[in-house]
Amino acid sequence: MPTDHGTEPAPTVFRHKYFPFLPAGLDKGKFLTWLRRTHAWFGLGGAVLGVFFGFTGITLNHVIKGDVERIQFDMPVPAPRPASFKQFVDWFEAEMRLNHFRDKNYRPKTTPAVEVGGKSIPQPEQWAARFVAPSNEMVVHYYPGNAFADVRHTKRGVIETLNVLHRQLGTNLAFVLLTDAVAGGLVVLAITGLLLWTRLSGPRVLSLSLLFGSTLLALIFFLQSNTP
Repeated sequence: MPTDHGTEPAPTVFRHKYFPFLPAGLDKGKFLTWLRRTHAWFGLGGAVLGVFFGFTGITLNHVIKGDVERIQFDMPVPAPRPASFKQFVDWFEAEMRLNHFRDKNYRPKTTPAVEVGGKSIPQPEQWAARFVAPSNEMVVHYYPGNAFADVRHTKRGVIETLNVLHRQLGTNLAFVLLTDAVAGGLVVLAITGLLLWTRLSGPRVLSLSLLFGSTLLALIFFLQSNTP
């Protein structure tokens, strides 16, 4: 109906009953469409690695081990003998070509003295180094001054290598970032799934908020009650 000024009145805008908490710009169903697409793409991207981590989680949980080959041998240490722990580790790493091993653990070990017949007998210092890769591992023990070092080499089969990858032992930075991305994707997948379940309607959002709020309060009270 025309007004006194000869123009039509602006139509009344009613907000959709399913989107009471959204800004007006998102109150057209587009947000839920974007939410569904995000949920689907994150689910598709994490499907392959989800199968991998699920399979290795089962094998680790039930202690299912694959083929493992262990070799132990004495390795001659050339003269002059290494004068320090660092020199020994550098020599062994170069000699065995272990530069590509990502997880390395070096430690000099001091064995306490042994009491025999009321007499304290000091024990020699022991040098140990551990080099870990997903498919194999090498551990060396050496007493300074000896002509040989004790070396233990472990070769892993396919299942055991996958278990080691699950635990992120000997992996490089790229694999660590990949697993972090998968973990972040699972968080996004869970959040978008919950939002899709609520349909952003008042009663469901309220129920979800109450559930998370009560769970968080219970966790806080539990942590406080167990704090000394």
